[in-house]
Amino acid sequence: MKTQRSLAIAILFCFSLIFLGLSSCQPKQRVRSPTEKHYDLKGKVVTVDKEKRAVTVAHEDIKDYMPSMTMPFSVRDDWVYEIAAPGNQITATLVVDGTQSWLEDVVLTEDSTPASSAAPVEGAGPNVGDDVPDYRLINQDGKTIRIHDYRGKALLLTFIYTRCQDPNQCTLMSSNFAAIDQELQKQPGLYGKTHLLSISFDPAYDTPKVLRSYGAAYTGKFSDEKFAHWEFAS
Repeated sequence: MKTQRSLAIAILFCFSLIFLGLSSCQPKQRVRSPTEKHYDLKGKVVTVDKEKRAVTVAHEDIKDYMPSMTMPFSVRDDWVYEIAAPGNQITATLVVDGTQSWLEDVVLTEDSTPASSAAPVEGAGPNVGDDVPDYRLINQDGKTIRIHDYRGKALLLTFIYTRCQDPNQCTLMSSNFAAIDQELQKQPGLYGKTHLLSISFDPAYDTPKVLRSYGAAYTGKFSDEKFAHWEFAS
């Protein structure tokens, strides 16, 4: 009897361990924030950067959020960085919560479209030390400006578009530029030797009027902003 009781206890103990082991293997449900917004994303993987934990995707229009473009996204699931490869088709949920955004519920499939036989273009990009072309731009006042107008100053450039809502992209860069502009104002010697320039790549929408309103909101000076140190152009 004592032996049977000991055997029964041992069996129950083993079943408990198995149950606990299986339970620990179940995926944990993420606690969702009430401020999260979710959008369906569909596109093609362009690059995978495991070290920076970023997957660059050429995505289609994201309904109620942004038009199609190519941009990096953070993915929290480690397996994606092991499996994803350039050319994969990707569907996912884009989660935006305050100053954070990431992809979840990722599904990857191989692209069935035949690869192009065209040879890669060599020397398409500039080399370190090359002179920057004297691009012609239109600023927030509707005036023509050129890159070479800022010779002799440290020119800091970023690229934005005013409809970009992703907290890790345009809004982040504009906030960073606003902080830099404010810090430089505290150092008059440096302030006069620097210039900030935010360039929109959505000129059809980002007219001078739109850029003026957008830029003045970030500087906080609104109608009093003269854009002498930080300009917006397309």
